[in-house]
Amino acid sequence: MFASSFDSPAIEIIKDKLYWISAPKPPQSHSEAYFFNIDNELVYEPFNSDFGPLNIANTHKYIRELCRLLSDERYRNVKLFHYASTKYDKNCNAAYLMGAFMVVVLK
Repeated sequence: MFASSFDSPAIEIIKDKLYWISAPKPPQSHSEAYFFNIDNELVYEPFNSDFGPLNIANTHKYIRELCRLLSDERYRNVKLFHYASTKYDKNCNAAYLMGAFMVVVLK
């Protein structure tokens, strides 16, 4: 697999194009791979001591941005990786967002 050089295996979402990965430290983007992270951009506002899932507005923002990345000509020949930290709250919300993308866009 392409991501075999990383500490954690990547989960392939769209064959040869989109992956999800969780690792203790952020991987570095290069000419063949672009890594993006939403841990500090889409932040859950807790009601109590819970950690998610993110609200529908954040879910929509994530799906819209991921669709934009997938259709961007600059990334046509680049593998896209949604990187999530290993912190359980960030990891859980990142997995939820990718799952929501798969349900809404990939059906």
